[in-house]
Order: sequence, then C-alpha cells, then structure tokens
Amino acid sequence: MVADGKTEHGDRTLEEVRQELVDAADDLERMTAELRSRTRLVGRLEALADTLLDLVAVPVVVVDTEGRIAAVSRCGASELPGLADSLGKPVSAVLPEPLAGEIVAFVTAGSTPLDLTDAPASPRNGTRLVALPDGYAVVVW
Repeated sequence: MVADGKTEHGDRTLEEVRQELVDAADDLERMTAELRSRTRLVGRLEALADTLLDLVAVPVVVVDTEGRIAAVSRCGASELPGLADSLGKPVSAVLPEPLAGEIVAFVTAGSTPLDLTDAPASPRNGTRLVALPDGYAVVVW
C-alpha cells in the first residue's frame, strides 16, 4: 500500500522505485545493444575463420572440447578421406587410432601445443595440435 508517498518497500517513494525501474530498463537496453554488437562480431570472425580455412593449402581440422570436428579446411576435406562430411562427428569416427585418441586427450586436457610428427597414424609428416583459448584445438598436417 501507499501512504504519504511511501511504498511497502521501506522508506522508498514511488518516484524512487520508478527511477530504479527506468535505470534498470536503460541498463537492459545497453546490454542488449552490446549483445547485438558482439553477435555481429562473432559472425564476422566466424566468416573470417571459414575463409581462412578455405584458403590454407594444408589439411586443417578444428576439434571442439568434446572431441567432435567443428571445422575442416577445404584441403583437409579433399586430402583426408572421410573429412568432407565430418562436421559434428567424433574425431574417433573419422581419424584413425592412435591419432584420434591423442587428439581427444589433448582437447579434454586443455594441453599446450603438441607435435605428433612421429605418430604412427598421422596422415602426413609434421602433424601438430595447437590449443585455442576456448578449449578447442587445431590439428594441422
């Protein structure tokens, strides 16, 4: 109830509560604008990553934190059997062991760059795993 301009919420007046609501609405509008801006930035960065993957002349596979294939370079899709239609599939369903197991162990452990040049199942000499900041990994042959 309202008595003498006071609300049931202590000593705050209706005007003070109204101002808090206006301030909260302004904050929400600012956060929404920031979210839209960041969403556009993410879209641009994803497009850039896709373009770069299409341009590189070596097989590149991006693996997510669950050991699933998140992206493949055009070269990787053409040179490594099974990678063309592998997005979202577990690495173990596409790449041979022990390479697939090493990749999964790498992404789940959040490891530092690893040289797999001598891995027996490497499709090509010079295979490297590189950790990305978000827990993903890039496999480069």
